[in-house]
This record gives sequence, structure tokens and C-alpha cells, in this order.
Amino acid sequence: TAVYISTMSGKYLNCEVTNFMIRNNTHMFRNETCVFLNFISAWATANNIRIDPDKCATLVSGRPPRVLNLMVNNEPIPQVSDFVFLGVPLSTTYTTIPLLNKTVQKLNAGIPLAIKFSDVKCFEAKLAIYRTYLQPRAKYVAPLLYLLNSNKKSILDRAHCRLLTFLFKLPKTARNTTIIRELELERPSSRPDLLAKKFVLQNADDHPRLLGPPSSVSSYRWSPGQMLYLLLHE
Repeated sequence: TAVYISTMSGKYLNCEVTNFMIRNNTHMFRNETCVFLNFISAWATANNIRIDPDKCATLVSGRPPRVLNLMVNNEPIPQVSDFVFLGVPLSTTYTTIPLLNKTVQKLNAGIPLAIKFSDVKCFEAKLAIYRTYLQPRAKYVAPLLYLLNSNKKSILDRAHCRLLTFLFKLPKTARNTTIIRELELERPSSRPDLLAKKFVLQNADDHPRLLGPPSSVSSYRWSPGQMLYLLLHE
């Protein structure tokens, strides 16, 4: 379950996400979550920040998602079926398709910039441009990209190689594996694997409820964090 909280103090400041371990006792879970939200509300008031309930949202995983009525400042938080957080579309029934499409769109959006820098003569400069500006930053998305199956990861590789084709003025018939090998780059789909493992190892101890073993026997109720834990530790 994810509760998205948007704060505002004259202007929108940020959007925070808090994930909770799924429990069979929905009533107990709701009470604990409401207590947590009251703490956030009190902290916000003490810091001259107002939480805008209209900009908050609740996502509940599972098929079908259970009803979870939450309140903040005595106002109900709407329960939604999808939400965009940090530019990543999320849904109640976890799927990697929206995430993959979003990542490919970002790569395609970098093609005009790749064409612009294609006249740069220095090979090392082009590689630096690719790594700094064109390669998607995976700070938030990499752990989720790790959950892509092998077929979907090949789509990610093709999108990267298409971008490299424009940047280095390579023939369109060039094979993707050859492009990666000749440019001495790691396979794009392997990078999220390394970043995901690093992310889990660094944060699992501090957030065992987010990055820990599933509490439900139903795989439909496993969160992305729990799936990451299983893939990397078991």
C-alpha cells in the first residue's frame, strides 16, 4: 500500500511516498496508518506547512484492491487506481509496461540532442555526453527496471542503441551488440541490475518493511520492494 502526500506552503513543495507492509487485518492497518498521518500533519503544522488533502492519494495493491479509507486533517484521502510518482506511472496491479514505456520515451526524446552533438569530433566527448545527458538517470527507476523480464530488457537495449546510432552517426544496419562492443559500453539493460542490487543492499536493513520478504502468500500482493528482495536474496 502506498500513501502519496503532497504538501503546500504558498506553493507545492514536494511529494513524499510511504509504503506499508500489507496486512490481513485491514482495520488495524487503517488505524496505524491514520496515526502515522496525524504525526505528519502535526509536524507540517509545526513547520508552517499545510498538507493539501486534494493532492494526496492512496494506492492499494492486490486484485481487486481492498477499500482503505484514510483521513488527513479530518478530510478523506481519495483512493486511486494509478498515480505518477517521480515521473514513473504506478498502478494498483504492479506492471512494468508503463515504466518501460516511460524509459523508452525518455531515450527517444534525447534523439534530437544526439543529432545536435553528432558533429562533435572527439570520441571521448561524445561518450561523456551520452553518459551525462542522454543516458537515463536511474536513481529512482533502476530498482524497478531490474524487474523487467529478459524480453522487455532487449527493448531497453534497442532504444539505447538507436540513440547511439544518431550520436555517433552509425549506419542503421549496425547490430546492437556490435555497437555496444565497439563503443566499449556495458549493455544498457545490465546497468539497472547492478544499481538495483546496490540499492537493496544499502537500504534493506534500514527499511525492512519496504525491502524485505513478502508477508502474503499471494504474489499479487507483493510490492516491488518485496519482489526485489526475493530476486536479489533468494
